[in-house]
Amino acid sequence: MSDTDPCLHLATPIDAAEIARLGGALSAVLYARALARRARRLAPRARVNATWLRLAIWLGLAGLAVALTGMAVDGLPLGEQRLEWLLAVLSVVVIGLALALPHFFAWLLRPWSAYWQYLARTQARSMLRMARASVPFEAHYVFKDETVAYARHDSKGVHAQWTRRLHGVRVSGEGFTLLYKQTGAHVPWAILLHGPAPALTARLDALRVAEEEPR
Repeated sequence: MSDTDPCLHLATPIDAAEIARLGGALSAVLYARALARRARRLAPRARVNATWLRLAIWLGLAGLAVALTGMAVDGLPLGEQRLEWLLAVLSVVVIGLALALPHFFAWLLRPWSAYWQYLARTQARSMLRMARASVPFEAHYVFKDETVAYARHDSKGVHAQWTRRLHGVRVSGEGFTLLYKQTGAHVPWAILLHGPAPALTARLDALRVAEEEPR
């Protein structure tokens, strides 16, 4: 930003009703991010499993072909034992397991929605804890150059909270903006509470604090 850029001031009244609304909206965003992060983490394992399962099916088919060939001729002798029936049974078991395991893995990797929603609500409550304890107040943000300063204004006066340099990526929601150091990070380094603010979007874009994109 150049020296001629004016400071950007945002002021938004926050009361108990708004905190309750923000809690629901924030939980929904955190829930979606948690599931996306989980899917990214588990995707490589799913690919490895699929490769091994395909290999198991081919090995099972090969074993079954050898066993059937042995039955059609003189069998597969090992001393006094005949192995074609044992090989056939083992091959069928391997093929059956390989076909059944993808469904098992899908069930195993399927997220337990209630659990992840609980974690999202817990994180949202934690992030809004100080704001909830301070209502009613007005959230004031002053954006100057590459920094943002946050203060709470209430009936007792002005309470400065923090000043930080804007960086990383952002996740936008209805009435808030989450700022993360990088895409996929678990905990945001700041949450901004505000109403519709096109000027804020433009400033963050200019500072390359872009909207997070899935990796």
